[in-house]
Amino acid sequence: MRDGNKVVFEDRPAWREQSLGIIGLIVVCILLLIYTSVAFKYVAGLFVILGAAIALQRCMWHYLVTNDFIQSTQGILSKSTSTIRIADLRSVNVKQSILQRMLGTGDVEFGSAGSAGIEVVFKGVLSPNDLREDIYAIMKGEYAGRKCELDLDGIDKFKEIDKGSDDEICPDRGMGSGPGS
Repeated sequence: MRDGNKVVFEDRPAWREQSLGIIGLIVVCILLLIYTSVAFKYVAGLFVILGAAIALQRCMWHYLVTNDFIQSTQGILSKSTSTIRIADLRSVNVKQSILQRMLGTGDVEFGSAGSAGIEVVFKGVLSPNDLREDIYAIMKGEYAGRKCELDLDGIDKFKEIDKGSDDEICPDRGMGSGPGS
């Protein structure tokens, strides 16, 4: 990243966005154990494989917002990156299903002046309306709020940005973060 760019938001889809897959996986494994003669070791193996697939799906996405650009990266071995400069940003849309509203997550879509459609999508982020408002503040040059950093253990830390300060004094965005998010 170039000098002068401050990271405003950096995250991956929230764990709670994967909740339906996790709940479905648990239910299928329990039903297999109760109603079939499938051995426990096979059900445990299925649980591990499908659980790893759910975790891998989350790790495939990485979202970044700086004071200059918005970027979404997808992939682990091969990567695809979409970037929009803040100066070219035309629209910021939030889409939430009923389940996403209950979980406090949603999808944030970004479109630029150079395109008629949506170019970048952040899927399953926590408190998408707060993120949209933060981006509008960046566009107006008025942003002095939260900063989100993705920690290696998956726990998001939110920091107050006060004239360059990186002190951890800001409460988390929305309904919380961390391993259970």
